[in-house]
Parts: sequence; C-alpha cells; structure tokens
Amino acid sequence: LFNITSGERASSCTYKLDGGDIINMQSASQKNYYANKSGLGEGSHNVVINCSDNRDNYKGNSKSFIVDSVIPEINFTSSTLNNGTEIERDWIFVNVSLAEINFANITFELWNNTNGRTLVNRTIYDFFVENINWSGLNSLNISYFYNVTVFDLANNRNSTETRVIKLVDISAPSLSLISPQNRTYFTN
Repeated sequence: LFNITSGERASSCTYKLDGGDIINMQSASQKNYYANKSGLGEGSHNVVINCSDNRDNYKGNSKSFIVDSVIPEINFTSSTLNNGTEIERDWIFVNVSLAEINFANITFELWNNTNGRTLVNRTIYDFFVENINWSGLNSLNISYFYNVTVFDLANNRNSTETRVIKLVDISAPSLSLISPQNRTYFTN
C-alpha cells in the first residue's frame, strides 16, 4: 500500500515501481492518494511517485524499501563445542554459519553461572562476522552459556540454541617439598 499526502491540492498522482509502468493512484481527497500493490517479491524495491496540479506543476519523490519475510538461518558449525562439554582451558571459540541476504547485525552473548546468571560479554557487529573467541575466562569449574542472534534489515531475527559448557581445572597441582630437606636424619 502506497499512501501519499500532498501539501497542496493535486489533480493526479502516479507511481512507478522498479522502473515499470506508470500507474495512476486512487484519490481519497485532493491531497491524499493511495495505491494497493500486492505480490511484491523479496528484495529491494524503488517507487517513484509524481503528483501534478491543474496548472501542470509537478512534484516527485522516490523511496527505496525492502520486502523480506524470510527468517535468517543461523547454526553453530562443527568447530563450536557441543552442548554439555567439560574442558580444561580458559577460552571459548564460537563459529556459526549464516544465510541472510539483507543482513543487519549479529550478536554474540556469553553468560556464566556466577551470582545466578551473569552476562560476561555481549558483542554486536553490524558487518558480517561468523566467529568470536572469548579468552581469559575463569576456568575453575565455571559453566558458561552462549548463543548467537542475527537480525536482518526487516527486523526478522533468529538465534542459535543456547549451549552450556563447563571450563574445568583438572590438572593436578604441582608440589614442592621444602622441609624437611631430602637427606637422611638419625635419632637416638
């Protein structure tokens, strides 16, 4: 639906969609015109609207818009740890595959289970990024939750599932005996 309001009385208004034919618009009043257009395909479109008065004065305007009813596709790739993994390290690498023509932004979120559920990091990119590496994390038996959300220009969104992994410390502690020294002692 195209609606226009003219600041002055107009005798006619037309529109041209994506360089196609010129189509007359319906008049709701001499200042308000409209046109119903259905069946627009997915993607970018451009409409040019022109109005004239009885003295052949013309005024035009153009607008670009996007038709996008397709939800973005996003999934973790195999290089991302499986849900429920326990691993000894202080970093988490996340990689996703993404299919979206009208990309707007992608958000990576990392939470942990300290003090309930605490947001550790939220990183938003308005350009195409498929991975993130959170490093220097507390690895003393801490569970981390992460997911990734993508938005398109029509504000459609989709998210991965939330995965949970536990960073653990399974290394045995090192031990140095300071006293007594390594020698033989005699007692009476």
